[in-house]
Amino acid sequence: MTAPGRARTPLADLLSLVWRRLPRLRRFVISSCPPDASSRGALDSLGCHLVEMYPRNLYLAARFRKPQVIKLLSDYLERGVRGWYAMKGPEVVGYGMLAVPQSAPQTVRRFIVHPGEAAPILFYIRPSFRSSGVATALLRELKAVASDDPSVSRLVAWTVPSNAASRRIQAKAGFAPAGGLWIFEFRGRPVFRYVFGSAVKR
Repeated sequence: MTAPGRARTPLADLLSLVWRRLPRLRRFVISSCPPDASSRGALDSLGCHLVEMYPRNLYLAARFRKPQVIKLLSDYLERGVRGWYAMKGPEVVGYGMLAVPQSAPQTVRRFIVHPGEAAPILFYIRPSFRSSGVATALLRELKAVASDDPSVSRLVAWTVPSNAASRRIQAKAGFAPAGGLWIFEFRGRPVFRYVFGSAVKR
């Protein structure tokens, strides 16, 4: 990571590019749960509310996120992935997106999500609101959103084994372990996937 205020050097950019292209084996843990309409309103007890994300209101995230992140959010919105802000009054507390493939499997963030599944992705909670329960409440709200689609039978989420905070949030939101996934990458692209446990092959 580059120190604040210090420009990246060409050598640093080159090393970063080489590192991203090296063959690597990544491991993820997968959890799942059914949609749950009763989770609607989970943010209310925290004084927050849900607002859907659209290209026209991405400026809300642009106030505290870098341009490349806004571009990523915009790209997913264009692909039909829906997003929501958790807001406290006029202030954005965090956001998350929900990928729901309709007629064919969809690749999101290295993973293949199948029709009948919904995948919460790109969660972000602003630092000053972390450890406040907002992340869990937002994830529960997305379980309720998924329940509005009769084609969705389960939500699937994934994270690296070392991300204890993410795994804890998923568990508090009602997600249960569903197996794991190994992905072999070459030049930054997945070339082989191996799934185990009760998770659907992705």
